Amino acid sequence: MILFVVAAAALQSVFPQSELGTFLALQKRDKERQLHELAMIVTGIRLFNKDCGKGGEGIDDRKFFT
Repeated sequence: MILFVVAAAALQSVFPQSELGTFLALQKRDKERQLHELAMIVTGIRLFNKDCGKGGEGIDDRKFFT
């Protein structure tokens, strides 16, 4: 449950609920692109916080390469 709360907080920091209407008006492909970008941003925030010792619950210590 804490993982969901942390991820939701990170998402709200880059995608406020006030923008939801704009998002819903997008075409399907644009929504997919924006969701992918938001997922990458939220992942980056969580990894940064883990590296700073301020969070990172649910992220194991293995190194990931893209």
